[in-house]
Amino acid sequence: MGNLYADILLPLALKGCLTFEIPEHLEQIVSRGLRVVVPLGKSRLYTGVVVEVHNRRPNFRVIKQIQSVIDTIPLVSDSQLRLWHWIADYYMCTEGEVLKAAMSKDLLPSGEEIHKIKRISDSLPEIVYCKFTDSFSPSLLESLVRAKRQYAIAKRLLDNDNCMAMSDLLSDKNDKSALKTLIDKNLIEIFRQMPVATEIAAMPQLSESQIAVIEKLESTPENKNCSLLYGVSGSGKTEIYINQIHKCLSQNQDVLYLIPEIAMSVQLISRLEKIFGNRLIVWHSYLTKTTKRQNYARMSLLNRESLVVLGTRSALFLPYVNLGLVIVDEEHDSSYKQTEPAPRFHARDTAIVLAHQNSARVILGSATPSIESFYNATSGKYNLIELTERFGQSVLPRVILSDIRVATQRGERNSGFNKIVTDQIAETLSRNAQILLFQNRRGYSSYVVCKNCNKVQQCPHCNVSLTLHSNQLVCHYCGYSVPFQDRCAECNGELQTKGFGTERIEVELEKIFPQARIVRIDSDSVRNINDYIAKINSVTRAEADVIIGTQIISKGLDFNNVETVVIMNADSLFYNPDFRSTERAFQMIRQVGGRAGRRYNQGTVIIQTVNPDNTSVLRAASGDYYAMFCDECKQRQVFVYPPFCRLIRLTLNHSDSEVLNNAVQQVENDLKELFKDRVLGPEYPIVDKIRDRHNVMFLIKTHLGKDGLIQRANLKNIMCGWERLKVRIIVDVDPV
Repeated sequence: MGNLYADILLPLALKGCLTFEIPEHLEQIVSRGLRVVVPLGKSRLYTGVVVEVHNRRPNFRVIKQIQSVIDTIPLVSDSQLRLWHWIADYYMCTEGEVLKAAMSKDLLPSGEEIHKIKRISDSLPEIVYCKFTDSFSPSLLESLVRAKRQYAIAKRLLDNDNCMAMSDLLSDKNDKSALKTLIDKNLIEIFRQMPVATEIAAMPQLSESQIAVIEKLESTPENKNCSLLYGVSGSGKTEIYINQIHKCLSQNQDVLYLIPEIAMSVQLISRLEKIFGNRLIVWHSYLTKTTKRQNYARMSLLNRESLVVLGTRSALFLPYVNLGLVIVDEEHDSSYKQTEPAPRFHARDTAIVLAHQNSARVILGSATPSIESFYNATSGKYNLIELTERFGQSVLPRVILSDIRVATQRGERNSGFNKIVTDQIAETLSRNAQILLFQNRRGYSSYVVCKNCNKVQQCPHCNVSLTLHSNQLVCHYCGYSVPFQDRCAECNGELQTKGFGTERIEVELEKIFPQARIVRIDSDSVRNINDYIAKINSVTRAEADVIIGTQIISKGLDFNNVETVVIMNADSLFYNPDFRSTERAFQMIRQVGGRAGRRYNQGTVIIQTVNPDNTSVLRAASGDYYAMFCDECKQRQVFVYPPFCRLIRLTLNHSDSEVLNNAVQQVENDLKELFKDRVLGPEYPIVDKIRDRHNVMFLIKTHLGKDGLIQRANLKNIMCGWERLKVRIIVDVDPV
């Protein structure tokens, strides 16, 4: 038998795998899916994943050898490798970039960190249990009466069938010494083992309409495995998900429950844990390294119990066994799209591919579906299921449009609040109910300008104005900041603030309602997941009267006592240079408004706008999704935008504008020769310089189906010739 070689996938932006020789002493060990350590360059070590073992000698002089094998069981499954290959092909990136996104650095270390790597089996989450030894008998219990703590521990263990987790057995830290004494007396012993899967609790009570939805879901034809659940806010979609998860787990199938942001997980985790116990695996970027390793290790076991994974888009990359169901909650949310770095994948679309590869069902859920998903549902590609009424006694809130211009003319406007808003806040506070104020802009003011020379304070590294946060002017693109001065550096004129963000709303509201307890939830006030949990819990416990926030408070949160929702500046949502602006604004207004009156009293939503007669504003206020959908489809069909085409955005980027412009000319010629009038650009974005690098964009409209695949293949071919242009080219397939 000749020498054996292995194709190794490394977490680097390389085209394809690198081939290494397998040393003779490792030939019986190396197999597909294992992690191995390999040398690269003169002395650098990397951890990679074995993709294939073969006897084909590569055609180069020096072949480096695999240095060591880390695991005894595969860390990566064939299913994962298939998905990674699809992502790399569709989103036009390398499989190495997909691997880097799929696995954290502590799972794939390099350099000096490589010596700290652990076998995945060493990371399995074991629990320390306590049980009586053979020397113990119930009659000995009376001899421990005088030692109160020892007696309490022994009695607790006896009442729980002679076996308990140590963490449950010890009521406080003082019990540790008592337990140690019992161990020394040879009455109790400890042992470690994997956690036993907990029993699944009873399912929540369902309404007639929810039962009807479940019947439709379960009668879906096999050739239509994707269903769109279009249910109004508060209709009880989560109970339907829980019902379907329960049925999958009982059939020994895994479930993936995707959410767009970590923020949504706070309330969901406690809710799902009460039902599914330790069968719930949580996966997001804020987990500690230890927790991530333990969760991944548990998922990697082949002969394990079925699990439900609640996570953000990176949960797609975990090793599933017998995947039966994929739930994509708030499927319309743009957070499902990764923008930086590559792979710039869309988690919703990737989830559908993952489910298809594993013959699993998909439920896409939303109160405001994306145009693309609703089009697929109405055209028959997906199964459309509607849930049109709220759960229980809850009714949809009343919506009031408040004209900013009229309020200003009448002198009924105070610090950004129309009189009807302050009156409604006062009335809600008098009932001890809560108010939610939504402003999709953080900071104190949007920009600062000189009264004398009209110069706007700008970032020196980005072509964008600085935002005032407390006493700092901050760039939201590169993070540059400088202390705020009240005089202009150019002419010494007085500086004035323009616009308002969540920070300013908080300051002004404290002046108007000094007795109100105010909580602000945005990325400035919430530095980590623990901050967020603390603030959400304070709202849930009614320790806050007013909640001020950005879009972080619009998704999936369920507050019992919020009766009033105020959307401070609805117009800023509609007037963006994006063909999706009307759709996004509709979704945001309906989602935020859906937080009001989710239990007993009818809620109130006030929308402050300068255009109360605008058709788009009126439809968002009334919740007429069908009218918005039909109008958007008509316009997009005329101008050829999704869902009637696919988009690919190319961004050219360089620190030297002259070098960039030369490259743009070449790219423009090649694209227009290939795509003709289906190319938009070159176009300079609104923020055309970020971190001292200039940007120019092209937007390509490709066909659907097989013709689109041919166009994409042709694009990949011409891109090979652009490597000599010396500019960075960022490819974003299906940009949002």
